[in-house]
Amino acid sequence: MKRFPVGIETYEVLASECYYVDKTGLIEKVFNYPSTSVLLVTRPRRFGKSTALSMIRCFFECGADPAPYFEGTYIREKGGEIWEKRGKYPVVTLNFKNLRPASFADLLRELGNVVRLEYARHPEISTHPMMEADRDFVSRALKGELDAVDLGHSLSTLIRLLH
Repeated sequence: MKRFPVGIETYEVLASECYYVDKTGLIEKVFNYPSTSVLLVTRPRRFGKSTALSMIRCFFECGADPAPYFEGTYIREKGGEIWEKRGKYPVVTLNFKNLRPASFADLLRELGNVVRLEYARHPEISTHPMMEADRDFVSRALKGELDAVDLGHSLSTLIRLLH
């Protein structure tokens, strides 16, 4: 028996275990958004931003075919070019929701941990050939040893390496 999704943000759980209002049309909007633009999604608290991002990640992220989670949804019924893009891209996601730093030093430490976890989610970067400086940077990121300056470059480095 399905349940109501109180406190659940993971799309895979929602799609398979809960009552869920289909919002997969957002995938089409993101896909068709101009590539030279930045997409900023702002909504009030408890409005489904994390769930929407989880859905987008589930759809596009490399790995297992996400098709079972999208059966009977708008994006599956639409098919076409967007449907063929499922599971083909590395997706970088950062969650700052649980950060509660008491000082700037704590903030840097917590941000370093968020970055470390995201680098760890992409083990494929360690298997690709890269410059020694990049290899050292990835190693330090995975150990949580990035300083404030390195944290400022950590996302662009991760995206570049994944590309």
